[in-house]
Amino acid sequence: MGQYLIKRFLYLIPIMLGVSIITFALINLAPGDPAELLLRAGEMEPTREAVEALREELGLNDPIGNMGAGSGTYVVLTWVNLFVRDVL
Repeated sequence: MGQYLIKRFLYLIPIMLGVSIITFALINLAPGDPAELLLRAGEMEPTREAVEALREELGLNDPIGNMGAGSGTYVVLTWVNLFVRDVL
């Protein structure tokens, strides 16, 4: 049973890496600016400064750097932040 769990865990590593690469590519190839879309959800025209501030807050200014170490934590925290922001 222990070997089975270790084997399944080792399979999980390349799967998570593949999912993160595909997600990264889809997000960066999608049209539009995520920060601007988030600000437009409030039904008002966002200013350039507000868009830049949100891009900086979410870490969207350096997309390649987000794929480095800890990017999984970044993605989880970003999605939690977006969910909390939308709900509250």
